[in-house]
Amino acid sequence: MRNSQRCQNSDRVRPGRRQSGFTLLQLLVVIGIIAVLAALLLGSLSSAREKGRKATCINNLRECYIAEVAYVQDFDGYLPPNEYVWGPYGVCPERSWDRMLIQRSNYISDPQITYCPSAAPERYEPGHVYGSFIRNPTHYATFDRTTIDAGASPENVILLVDSVRVSGSHPFKQIWFFAHEGFGCWQRVHVRHKNAAQTLLFDGHVDLLRRGDFASGTYKPQLEFAWGHLYIWPNE
Repeated sequence: MRNSQRCQNSDRVRPGRRQSGFTLLQLLVVIGIIAVLAALLLGSLSSAREKGRKATCINNLRECYIAEVAYVQDFDGYLPPNEYVWGPYGVCPERSWDRMLIQRSNYISDPQITYCPSAAPERYEPGHVYGSFIRNPTHYATFDRTTIDAGASPENVILLVDSVRVSGSHPFKQIWFFAHEGFGCWQRVHVRHKNAAQTLLFDGHVDLLRRGDFASGTYKPQLEFAWGHLYIWPNE
């Protein structure tokens, strides 16, 4: 009898002592705070990574400019070809600017500088690089030489720009040319950096151009315009 009374008394909570542990509400509050902090941390990390990729993109374009200038100096003012050549699967990059500077003349020793790290394919693939304008000294002659010969101010002529192919055999990858003045259709300028595109101009500086900049007519060659909008991705 005494033993049973002792067991019953031991099960009771002594006055002045609190039960240990958390209530369900407290646990939910803690979990919510952790989730908010994790979201803020991940957002900061994502923003920091994008800033790093943006800086790399700018450096890549500047390195490409050095290679382009070296080629121009060695070839009497001519830029490396960037031909609009038809192949069995559409327009092929057999004479794209990156192939000419990497595989055929070795002006670029590190292919990783030829594309933006913020977009697919995130590694070098021939033809899936920054976009440039079409130039072919044999048939589609447009801006064959330097900007002086083209009659435009160097600071207003696009040499390389963020680009993307939005259809075809390699959709949503960077592409070696952009649609302009009758050339191309699915090859678009890609405003991937907070609705702007990193752009290398002929005078060597890199600028972040927005839709309004491309639509203003200040920059050459003029982007293709059809169905009520410029060939810029994503569509407005």
